[in-house]
Amino acid sequence: MNENAIVTFVVGKNYLEIFNIVKDTWRIYAEKCNADLIIFNDYINKNSLDDRSPIWQKLLLVNSEKLKKYKKVCYLDSDIYINIKSPSIFNINTSDKVGVVRHETLFYPESKNIINERWFQRMGADKKSKARLLNVFQNYYENYGLKLKTNLKFNAGVLVFDPKLHGQFFERIYWNYPKDAIDQDQTAVNYELIKNELYQEIDIRFNAQIGVILSYNYPYLNFMDDKGMHNLSNQTFCQLGMMCILNIIEINYFTHFAGVRWPMLLLEHVTSDLFEKRIDFEKYSNIIYDIGCRNK
Repeated sequence: MNENAIVTFVVGKNYLEIFNIVKDTWRIYAEKCNADLIIFNDYINKNSLDDRSPIWQKLLLVNSEKLKKYKKVCYLDSDIYINIKSPSIFNINTSDKVGVVRHETLFYPESKNIINERWFQRMGADKKSKARLLNVFQNYYENYGLKLKTNLKFNAGVLVFDPKLHGQFFERIYWNYPKDAIDQDQTAVNYELIKNELYQEIDIRFNAQIGVILSYNYPYLNFMDDKGMHNLSNQTFCQLGMMCILNIIEINYFTHFAGVRWPMLLLEHVTSDLFEKRIDFEKYSNIIYDIGCRNK
């Protein structure tokens, strides 16, 4: 029996469509790491959600009996593409803490202003909206009614934990916070991890969040889904997008699309053994022509 497991929560047609694009990379990676792959495809306790996002249910599933037999568990959001050449995340020494990666906005502190401006532009934010969004950035915990004097926050799409030590910790968060924050469950998870000094920062390549990467490195691809989907009818855009997305995946371990759907559609034409050898960028930029034809 394997000592470790990779687990995710996939409920609903849209989430399943996205997961189907990445699941082969998960399967190959799990086998490489001698880990079981466990997919929860139903709610744990749907009635208790009230008006909260379904993603809160992950805090219940990580405390499920199904996981307690494992020494270490890696929870992943279902829109993460794994570079199968990546080292095993289970080899990271997190001691008795939860392994997490800093939130995307903290990757490039020296360029925070330009990244924020590019994000505002992508969102189509006017002056009033900018002020409101800046308040969210600057008063992240206070806006959720919490007092914590720090700018530190993590992206909860990748969590490495010991189910025996941390399962009940996550479930308590679920029951103690009855409403969504601006980022659903993430503010509450961050607050509790920091307040209890229960976090261990891990390599950012294990949660490379594509939103800020596009903003920072590829601003010409920094689109919301409506414009991104529309641009998929343009062959040049598809070829450029494919080369950039493949580069992001190749230089990282886990690429987290965090709800941005259009770049993932490019990956429908990428084989799961992509990173077993050097990427043939020209090959995939030519294949992507079919996407342009399909979306015209």
